[in-house]
Amino acid sequence: MFHLPKLVALLIICVVVSHVRGAADEPYRTIYVESNGNDGNDGSAEKPYRTLLFVAKKVLPGDLVIVRKGNYSGCTVKISGEEKARITFRGEPGAMIDRRDDEGKDGINLEGASYITIEGFKVINQRRAGLRAVENRGIIFRNNECHDNGYWGIFTGFSSHLLVENNKCSGSQKEHGIYVSNSADHPTVRGNVCWNNRGCGVQLNADKSMGGDGIISNAVIEGNTFYSNGKRPDKPDDKPRGAGINLDGVHDSVIANNLLYDNHASGIALFHGDGATGAQNNLVINNTVIMADDARWALNIQGDSTGNKIYNNILLNLRPERGSIEIAPQALVGFVSDNNLIKDKLMIEEDDYDLDEWREQTKQDASTIIAKDPSKLFIDIDKHDYRLAPKSPAINKGRRDDAPAVDRVATKRDESPDIGAIEYRSE
Repeated sequence: MFHLPKLVALLIICVVVSHVRGAADEPYRTIYVESNGNDGNDGSAEKPYRTLLFVAKKVLPGDLVIVRKGNYSGCTVKISGEEKARITFRGEPGAMIDRRDDEGKDGINLEGASYITIEGFKVINQRRAGLRAVENRGIIFRNNECHDNGYWGIFTGFSSHLLVENNKCSGSQKEHGIYVSNSADHPTVRGNVCWNNRGCGVQLNADKSMGGDGIISNAVIEGNTFYSNGKRPDKPDDKPRGAGINLDGVHDSVIANNLLYDNHASGIALFHGDGATGAQNNLVINNTVIMADDARWALNIQGDSTGNKIYNNILLNLRPERGSIEIAPQALVGFVSDNNLIKDKLMIEEDDYDLDEWREQTKQDASTIIAKDPSKLFIDIDKHDYRLAPKSPAINKGRRDDAPAVDRVATKRDESPDIGAIEYRSE
């Protein structure tokens, strides 16, 4: 039998352990890209590569790709990282993707490639999406800006365990700021700002016609700001389309601490369109929604969107003929609502109700209150400062059960939480 010398065997073990440690705890390799680099270089800090497309074909699990300030063409990535050895593309300040590569329609497209982080890029004027991820798992899109793209700022399809965090998406010419599509569970959309998109601020659409079970489960949509979505600002006569938060076929999910204002269609919409069912068994809590003067309803629940719980929300509407909640009769099954602050106008199907009539019809909202003067709720509603005023009727009127422990700016909620996304702080 052949025996390795003890010293050689020990060296082999050390090399193996070192490689595993490097993959898990630090970048396996750091690769640099610079707009005046050369793809014939070695990718070091001193000799960076030039194009994202070249690097996208060379990355390995654990790699960190640092993209320096400059203007770049996009790329398609088909190589996966690993759960404990992610591939990261990190744009330094000023790294901009403003041209299309020859292989795709998007700024950065993750095509079947899992466990990849894309962070720090500005992506503009792409034919389809600024950032796209399809048929993968464990993708992180963080701290990017996606502006004036053809369809979407950020698009995903069949992308499970997704994190879309602290991005800015505006000016999508045909559809949404952020679009999470198809049957992929556990998406988190957190801390993003989306504005002036022709469609939704964010849409989650399970779309059974594309395959899968037609349901998105266990989504978290929290701490986002969505404003002036629903029509293009350069087309004032454009028909409003797409809610601030649009949820089709979404189940067992949490929508919390979001601020929505001046959106032109609905505020938060739970409905049954392309999904296998309506949006069911969701918790909508501690959101602040103020609709534009041409808008639909602040909260719109349609089809078989049953079992939804609505607590601690400010739901206001500046359009005289529209109000706070519109709900279909079938969506009243399992519907629970209380401790909201609303306009005294609600609707079941096509029938309008004031709060007393609504209580009689639904047996809900016993502790909900009416905002008699919206200007007194906030520090400055005209300047979109939606912090609560010192004597706001929303203070200490929320429900403790199910309320997020902190508000959208990490202020702790006490045993008597406030209504809305921002907890009052005396300063």
